[in-house]
Amino acid sequence: MEDKAWYPAYHMGKRRGRITEYELEKFVESMSSKLEERRNQSFETTQEKARAFGISMTELVDETSLTKHRVWQTYKSSSRNEVAEDYIEREIEVKIARTETILSHLEKFVSKQVFYDPVQSIEKQENYNGAVIGLSVPETHNYIAGNAATGINHNTYPLPEAQIDRFLFKIYLDYPKKRNEQKIIDMNANIMDDEDFDVGEVVTQQDVLDIQEFAKQVTVSQEIKEYIVDLVDCSRNPEDYGLEYGEFIEWGCTPRASINLALAARAHALYDKRHYVTPEDIRSIIEPVFIHRILLNYEGEAQGVEVQDIIKDIVETVPVR
Repeated sequence: MEDKAWYPAYHMGKRRGRITEYELEKFVESMSSKLEERRNQSFETTQEKARAFGISMTELVDETSLTKHRVWQTYKSSSRNEVAEDYIEREIEVKIARTETILSHLEKFVSKQVFYDPVQSIEKQENYNGAVIGLSVPETHNYIAGNAATGINHNTYPLPEAQIDRFLFKIYLDYPKKRNEQKIIDMNANIMDDEDFDVGEVVTQQDVLDIQEFAKQVTVSQEIKEYIVDLVDCSRNPEDYGLEYGEFIEWGCTPRASINLALAARAHALYDKRHYVTPEDIRSIIEPVFIHRILLNYEGEAQGVEVQDIIKDIVETVPVR
């Protein structure tokens, strides 16, 4: 992908959340050509076919009855495996159909019937309470909107990595269970008054500030500091540690990861009624500290590698001092 003429524009587009009309046109042309090539491409092995369409070994194992060892044997021996081949063929059909749908929408955006009038400057801003029209691509949750309709974003404006790095944690919350969502409907503020919730004060603002100050007194030994730095350094220089997933890391953690890992470990130790940090404190909170600071490269994204897998690999690889 990096050999493509449009790749720098695509790479920057992912980071800044927008792309020019010319860059989008080149992207559509290249992807249309690549799609036609993939339709007619022949493969010598099952692994080549799976890799060409971004179907990882992990996905095959999770979605079929095959073990990772059995999939690997199929790859290495080039033997036929109907379960793996059937799943791959179905996924290829789905991916091609999805790509065709997305390309058909993008082709409309680069059509000569669409005129883009770039905003040069905004001299006056006023509040607007009227209707807002969004141009949505079905089943992708993308939209063209934002300030002066600049850019293709995912649901909300994607923050640059430099801003994301300033967050202490990144925590994934799944959708609520059906029964809980029914309760959410009943408890919606549009239906119930604030008094109906009967929510009382648990701690005061000063209590929180006092606890924060108290947590700073929790001891972080020299060995723990060195362990923290080793974990962060492993994400930056995976080849020095023999990291299994190291080849899929584009960027490792910043110094803020070291700072926040020590800070969060102090709070974890305090919560566990200890005045000193242990390696277990570090391992307990490393995922939400690292998960938004390790960036995958294209190969990692194509292989379906999860940042959680890389963090687990780091924890298992770096020795405790």
